Amino acid sequence: MLNLDRDILFQIFEKLQDDRNSLHNSLLVNVSWCEIIVPILWKNPWKCFSTHGKISRRNLQTHLLNDEKKKKLLLDVIISHLSDETSDTFGLTTKYKKPLFNYIGFCKHLNLGDLEGIINIMECKKLGVYDKIINLFINENTRITHLYIPHKFKHKLHLIPGAESCLLRLEYLQCSTLTEDDVLVGLAEISESIEELNLNIYGLQDNYYNVNNNGIIKLIQCQKKLNNVRFYYAGTNYPYMEINSNSFYKDLENSLIKHASNIQYFSTNKKPYPNFLSYFKNLKYLEMSDDYTLNTVHNQMIIKAIYENCPNVEYLEIPFNNNCILEFENLLVKCQYLDSLYLTIEEEDWE
Repeated sequence: MLNLDRDILFQIFEKLQDDRNSLHNSLLVNVSWCEIIVPILWKNPWKCFSTHGKISRRNLQTHLLNDEKKKKLLLDVIISHLSDETSDTFGLTTKYKKPLFNYIGFCKHLNLGDLEGIINIMECKKLGVYDKIINLFINENTRITHLYIPHKFKHKLHLIPGAESCLLRLEYLQCSTLTEDDVLVGLAEISESIEELNLNIYGLQDNYYNVNNNGIIKLIQCQKKLNNVRFYYAGTNYPYMEINSNSFYKDLENSLIKHASNIQYFSTNKKPYPNFLSYFKNLKYLEMSDDYTLNTVHNQMIIKAIYENCPNVEYLEIPFNNNCILEFENLLVKCQYLDSLYLTIEEEDWE
C-alpha cells in the first residue's frame, strides 16, 4: 500500500514538474514527499534559467540578479559533490557540507552551455576544474537523456570515463554546425538512440572550425530512432539558391532522408527542395517559417509536394500568398487529417 501511495504521489508531482514553486513548497511536508520530489526537480536543474516570454526593460535587472543568485546556489550544490581532495587541489576556500542526496545522479538533462556559465563564476579559475565538474555529470553512474551542446564546443565527451554508458540512451540532442567535428563524431560512436535533434545551422563563412561538417552528417546517419528534427538556419538570412546549391546543405538533407520513414516531425526556417519532401510519407507535423522573401513559384511547388507526398500531416505551418490559392485548395482536399493550419501571409493586397 505504501509503494502504491508513493507511485501515485510520484505521478502527481511529475505533472507539476513545470510548477517549481509548488514542488519546492511540498518538499518540507515529510521525508517521503521530499524523496519523491527531489529527483523530479533535479531531472532538469537548468530549467530554472529558462525564460518564457519577453522581459520588460524595467524588470530586466531584477531578472538578471535573480539569475545570478540561482547560478550561485546551483554551483554550491554541484561543488558540494566534489571530494575533499579535489577541492583542496583546486584551492577552493569555501567548505561545503556533503549533500543529503546525490542530486547530480538524478540529472537527465545536461545543458553544457549553462554549466559553462555557472563554472565561470567560480572563485577558482585553474585548468582542470571544468573537467572535474563535467565528470560529475558524465560517468558510469549517471544516465543523461537530453544533451544541450553550445556553439564552438570542443570538449570530447566520448573520451570521458563512463561516457559510453552515460550517453548510450540519449534521446534528445541540441547542437550546431559550429560544434567541433571531433565532438560529434565521438558522440556518434556511442549514441544511436537519439529521437529528437535540434540543429542550428550556420553559413560556411562562420564554420571556420569545421571545413566539411562531417561530424553532424555522421551523427545523423548513425541514429536508429530519429523521428523529430528541427533545422534552424542561424545568423545571416540565406537566399534560397545559396542554401540549396551548396553541397553541405544537400548532404545534410540526404542524411535526413535515410530516416524518412521514421520522421514524423520536421521544422525548418527555410524551404527545402520539393523533392526532399517526397520521401517523408509519414510526416504529421511540418513547420516552415521563412526568414526571407517568399518565392511564389517555389512555394506552389512546396504545397504540391505536401499534398502529393504527406497525406498524414496533421499540423502545417507555411509561408503563403494569394498566388498559391489553387494549390492550397488541393491541399485542403487531399490532406484529410489536417487539424491545425498556420499560414504566414506575405501580402496585404488580397483580392
